[in-house]
Amino acid sequence: MRYDHFATSKDRDVKTQHEIIIDAPRDAVWDAFARGADAAVLDDITEQRKPDFLAGTAVIRGGRAVIVGHFADHGESGTKVTVYANRFFKGIAKLTSVVRGDALKNDIDRKLDRLKLAIETARS
Repeated sequence: MRYDHFATSKDRDVKTQHEIIIDAPRDAVWDAFARGADAAVLDDITEQRKPDFLAGTAVIRGGRAVIVGHFADHGESGTKVTVYANRFFKGIAKLTSVVRGDALKNDIDRKLDRLKLAIETARS
């Protein structure tokens, strides 16, 4: 997985990009991402265009996050998932947002790894 992580000096928001390849058709990956499938990335879905795009929000410690997922075919039967997460902090959490950026990135990475494992295990 690759990611970019930075915090702006004005808003102290943390933006990350995550990519993962899942060995399953795009429809199956989109459905699992939308349902949560043991790795609830989104709390509320705000927009969806099956099987290409899914956006929503999630509550995080100290603020909230807007998460967007893009789904593209990858090879014969795989799906490339690109997730963009933009986290906004409130109050005192703004002061620690730069330090917390890696922990938040790792949280989404773990959720995507669990999603990949759940989908690929169910298909085997």
